[in-house]
Amino acid sequence: TDCNGSGGKHYFVKDTSRDDAWKLSTPGETGSFAVDGGVITHSSMITGKGVSVTNGSRFTMYNGTICGNDCSDNRGAGVEVHQGAFAMYGGAIKGNVTTDGGGVFVNGNAVFTMHGGEISDNRATESGGGVYVGSRNDYTTDAAAFTMTGGTISGNAVTGKAANGGGVYVGSEYGSEHSD
Repeated sequence: TDCNGSGGKHYFVKDTSRDDAWKLSTPGETGSFAVDGGVITHSSMITGKGVSVTNGSRFTMYNGTICGNDCSDNRGAGVEVHQGAFAMYGGAIKGNVTTDGGGVFVNGNAVFTMHGGEISDNRATESGGGVYVGSRNDYTTDAAAFTMTGGTISGNAVTGKAANGGGVYVGSEYGSEHSD
């Protein structure tokens, strides 16, 4: 499925009155949402993300595509998971652009599980072109987890001077950092 509105059955396109195309976050409450197929695309603005999962909420994606999202001055253009859970069963997260975690940003007691599919052709200017896993001092020191049991992470890049982890960045601004 492409990101231009010509190939999928269901398109979830940016509502310009909101910062995120899909945001599951209600303080004191948890939510759950599942998508089977479709395309989540063209979110933009400072905090525009394709999907943002926070505060104990859960998002499950069966196939489908999250693509073409741009939050150049923030984190997690495709998917941001902060104190929540995201499960991916096939599909693609591709062609997203941001500062950290172009495709996926997992932070602060959050879990992202990838069961097949692809995370590809995403860009970041600082760390984790494809995937960023860790903690940022402006969020929390709580651990984050990314588990991959199939699929591919390829063609992602970081473009800044202090770039870390074109494909995957795992680390913390509090301590050691590792990147591949």
